[in-house]
Amino acid sequence: MSEYTDDEDSAKVRAAIVERYRRGPQGPVDPWEDASFIVYQVMDHYGFLHKNPLPVIRDPRMEEIELERAGKWIKMFSNWKNYFNGDKPSEKLRRRIYKGIPPRVRGEAWKKILNLQNVAKKGVYEKFKKVALENSPDIRQIDLDVNRTYRDHIMFRDRFGVKQQALFNVLAAYSIYNTEVGYCQGMSGIVALLLMYMDEEATFWALSELLADRKHAMHGLFVPGFPKLIRFQNHHDKVVKKLLPKLGKHLEEENVNTNLYTLKWFMQCFLDRLPFSLVLRVYDIYMIDGDRILTAMAYHILKIFRKRIMKMDFESIAPFLQEEIPNSNLNDDLVLEELQESMNELKKAKLDVCPPPSSSELPTKVLGTLPDRNSFITASKRARSSGDRKSIVEVPIGRPPSPVLSSNNIVTVSGYEKPNNQKSSSFKNSADRKKLKESSSKILENGINSTSPPRNVQKDTSLQKNGQNSHSNYDEEIYRKFPQHFEEKKHENGYAKKIAAIPLPDYSDDSEYENDDAHSKKVSGSNNRVALSSGYATQTHL
Repeated sequence: MSEYTDDEDSAKVRAAIVERYRRGPQGPVDPWEDASFIVYQVMDHYGFLHKNPLPVIRDPRMEEIELERAGKWIKMFSNWKNYFNGDKPSEKLRRRIYKGIPPRVRGEAWKKILNLQNVAKKGVYEKFKKVALENSPDIRQIDLDVNRTYRDHIMFRDRFGVKQQALFNVLAAYSIYNTEVGYCQGMSGIVALLLMYMDEEATFWALSELLADRKHAMHGLFVPGFPKLIRFQNHHDKVVKKLLPKLGKHLEEENVNTNLYTLKWFMQCFLDRLPFSLVLRVYDIYMIDGDRILTAMAYHILKIFRKRIMKMDFESIAPFLQEEIPNSNLNDDLVLEELQESMNELKKAKLDVCPPPSSSELPTKVLGTLPDRNSFITASKRARSSGDRKSIVEVPIGRPPSPVLSSNNIVTVSGYEKPNNQKSSSFKNSADRKKLKESSSKILENGINSTSPPRNVQKDTSLQKNGQNSHSNYDEEIYRKFPQHFEEKKHENGYAKKIAAIPLPDYSDDSEYENDDAHSKKVSGSNNRVALSSGYATQTHL
């Protein structure tokens, strides 16, 4: 508690403040004022919380370079039309974007690239938010996903905190603003990323542009049936077959279908499938170049790791692409430098652009038209109600765990080095292997289908084991990952239970829906994951 309790203008408070500065660092301070506060020690400079304190790495020269680059961008903003006329960026702007937008100006840069100053309409967001909070049929699904989106990030850690409120409001408002989509799983991660760099209303309009404009056209990724996702996956198969024929044959022999690894690549622009620092760089390029980066980056990832993947079997490939690459040390600059070479290869092969979209990928209604009274039905709600599983997509929300850094566990663009004595597969037995193959076969037969994000394959066989529900299993998993924060206490019904000694992110707080219906039983609140934010994790300095 602060020691200042009287009116701020009073002489007593003024004298107390002066005295505190006279005494210096000795004396009581609020926890957040203490430089040794645990949050400061475990939070990296992207805002993600790690389970162990991070090394303090300060490079004054790099900080100076970042400030210089930010200054150049600010000057560019004042003459924006000279760098971005209409929809055509200048070479100088493109070059600076491929170098990476400085974090200090990333939000403003994204807003200008998306032309939000001319897109946003005064009062529209507040109107649709008000209507949605009273009428949206997707409120419950939005709430479930908000509760497990980036819970390891300082902005979204607190249940019903400011940023969770903003995330909920934006998704709810958009579900009514664009009823052809409503709310689809996968949108929450994109909106959360935007909220890290923009305010609530700007995020709403940024989401609207990403879904509706021709360059990004994410509408086709989230509309029931997912026609754009299917189109990009089919094109990806052609790219692999022509430019990586040996790898394509190996994936086919191992029954690794495109659906198994490209879902988040295409639907969320590689969110959670690459180290976070590289994801931001890819989003910078995505903003300016649009969806052509999806094809190029998908090809580039496979090209980088093709030699390693060629040595893997089915049970190793999935966890490698989904978990080990995001949890790796990649040189972002080198990856993106070589990405441009891959883009040239695709262009030379006339595979850099997907075939044109069908009419089913584009909005057929004018966005922002309020439904008739008492008819607030969205496409996503209609699909859930009718049980049309082909119109409901699985988008994994969980993210890879915080890495244990060592010289023996490094992924570079030249290949993947496994730790000594560690098997490449994370599948423990043949039952797991058989289950994943059956799951892959069902995808081939039925298309994309789900009402909830799939769990890590390694955990699938244990979620309902011995009659336990997923909620209790996640409690145990959190304990295994954060044992230092737990202590043994006597539970009220008589048995000993491990409970948190200090507050932790609530990764599984959807128990209120646990027994409501079959759908909610399938929805797991898992997200006790921590992301690697860059090539190495470093402690943040606020």
